[in-house]
Amino acid sequence: MIPSSLKDALDGLGVTMVLAALGRLMWHAQEVQAGHRRFWSLNLVWEGLIAVGVGFMAAGIADYVGLEGRPALGAIIFISYLGPRGVAAMMVRIGWIKKP
Repeated sequence: MIPSSLKDALDGLGVTMVLAALGRLMWHAQEVQAGHRRFWSLNLVWEGLIAVGVGFMAAGIADYVGLEGRPALGAIIFISYLGPRGVAAMMVRIGWIKKP
């Protein structure tokens, strides 16, 4: 039997990854609509890998700023939509990091 704390952690991880994938898929679809890429391409695989990394980053940011529940879920989708470059630009803008 799986301990409840481990089950809760795995449930949270699953939700985070699904939401991160949704955010990156929204961005990918926008790129397809703009004619910058085809939907079924190697780019879709890269977006999936980016979603994993950005999902962890988004969950960490949401936790850092004290978000819980639906606001945290919305933040994960929004941050995943922005992607790594968008998050870096946002952090520079709000002064968390210096411009490279």
